[in-house]
Amino acid sequence: MMEIRIVRENELNEAAALANKVFRSGMQGDMGAFFPTLFRTGVSHSYGAFDPAGNLVSFMGLVPVQIKSGTGRILAFSVGAVCTDPQSRGLGLASELLNHCREHAERSGASLLFISGERSLYTRAGSLAFGKASKFVIKSNSDKPLEVAGETGSGSATATVRDMIPEDIFNVHNLLQQRPATIEWSLQELQQFIGSAPYAGVSGLRQHIRVVESLTGQIIAMGVFAVPMDPEVPEVEIPVTGAPPTADADVLRNGHLLEWGGNPEAMPLLISDAVSRFRLDELTAILPWHDAVLSEVLQQAFQIRPDNQNNAGTVMIVDAAALITQAGFSEDGQPNKPVISVLTDSQFELRIGDHTIPINGNSELCSVLFDPESPVLKPTGLSENPTTVQLPYMYGLYFI
Repeated sequence: MMEIRIVRENELNEAAALANKVFRSGMQGDMGAFFPTLFRTGVSHSYGAFDPAGNLVSFMGLVPVQIKSGTGRILAFSVGAVCTDPQSRGLGLASELLNHCREHAERSGASLLFISGERSLYTRAGSLAFGKASKFVIKSNSDKPLEVAGETGSGSATATVRDMIPEDIFNVHNLLQQRPATIEWSLQELQQFIGSAPYAGVSGLRQHIRVVESLTGQIIAMGVFAVPMDPEVPEVEIPVTGAPPTADADVLRNGHLLEWGGNPEAMPLLISDAVSRFRLDELTAILPWHDAVLSEVLQQAFQIRPDNQNNAGTVMIVDAAALITQAGFSEDGQPNKPVISVLTDSQFELRIGDHTIPINGNSELCSVLFDPESPVLKPTGLSENPTTVQLPYMYGLYFI
């Protein structure tokens, strides 16, 4: 009989070994290094299934996270590194682990589970696509530097682009925390994610952090990039991890902008520099819907239009009442504020001005809270959704 419980700190190495067996077999890189919040000692929230001999045969990583969204704070957990030993598959272990993780999150006061996946394992349990984002694919014209249309306000005449150095940590942290929706990084957490580079590492890419510095020495913008390994590009001074892809002249060199902060007007300079410096054929930047200023800047600078998509992964509402409170839409006496009331476990009511809108189930609640063009609000005739919660893009520098 299997035992389902929290993985103890002295068992985390075994969990990392199982994750390596499932995800990194025949590949470079160590899951323990990519995801220290899951596999290094601390307070373990992750769950495992243990066989009668005490061997860990299935694992579900669980990490607490606080998200600043406007003036609100969302308490959540992230689920990742979900793996089962091949000889123990088909027993429903992952579903049991997910139930335990959901109950753990609810007991902790969290409202959401962010899941780095869209498998039926998650959607059957109520996990949902969420949010909206704009996907930009910025292509290199040729061997010449990428041209930026118009004036961006921070061109090469007034600013320079360089690698981040350790002394930049306070400035970079400050730029990230100024975002309207962001992971509430501590300095220690930010440094840990910079060093472990989880998204770049598991993707076989190399992470680079570049900053835009004004003539007065002020850092006005920063970007985290994941790019193919290139031996001719000098190493950055910040420790990074990742495995080089196999060299192939016919393979496109695709890079990603994982995170940004600072002055949106400086980002075209930073992006065009990255495309040139890392000799990229194209660079993908996915911006959550509320990054409207940067979206407009990129459209004008590179003369391109984005594609629309959801945020990354899926989300599960584990406590609707807590989510409504954390998002700032509970009854608190403020006049003219949208209010969402809990009627039953699966029925809610939204009051906006003279409108009262029924919300049926978590799927519609997810739409009302995370979709800026939620169809649930069509009866109100409002051009904008006043209840939309701003969330960061969940496959960025923070990635579980």
